[in-house]
Amino acid sequence: MPNWFRRAEETPQLPVIAESIRDRRRIDLTYTSPSRSKAHAHLAPLGIVNKAGVWYLVADASGRTRVFRVARVRSVRVCEDTFTRPADFDLAAFWEAWSADFEATRPRLRVVVRASPEAVDVMPEVFGDAVHEAIGNASAPDEQGWRELVLTFEHEAAAAHRLAGFGGSIEVRAPSSVRARLVETATATLTRYSVH
Repeated sequence: MPNWFRRAEETPQLPVIAESIRDRRRIDLTYTSPSRSKAHAHLAPLGIVNKAGVWYLVADASGRTRVFRVARVRSVRVCEDTFTRPADFDLAAFWEAWSADFEATRPRLRVVVRASPEAVDVMPEVFGDAVHEAIGNASAPDEQGWRELVLTFEHEAAAAHRLAGFGGSIEVRAPSSVRARLVETATATLTRYSVH
């Protein structure tokens, strides 16, 4: 099921993909890559996975197992030729290994923050369950109840934009580049809303 407060992605090609998996028919698909360019692939579809409301196609592409986000699939043509599903292929085991590898290889920017008790309380709502580990590893509260913890983001812009919503209840300690981006974001916000 989709996460709270997020619309389910539109996946008009999902029924055709599911049918091709059931019938073990090869498919030609056109999809939009993460870089927004169009690409084509001739595949043997092995399975589909729903991860928090996002559908993924797992398929064999010339002997290599690949993963495609179904919402990025623009068109599917079911081919006449069939394929034999590898006897040793385990979709659940593949997905678990692929997900772990995906998580491990994503770019990560460590951001050290000092956070008020109110900010720490709302972090799971803003960042999801993954933030519980960072909270568990946070420093003991100081005299005002503020704690220091390490959060991870994909890049500086993502860190600055997501942390800006905490206003003065969070202080970025490091890296200085994220502090600078937060100042830029705050300045741009004040400029946008200042009364002339």
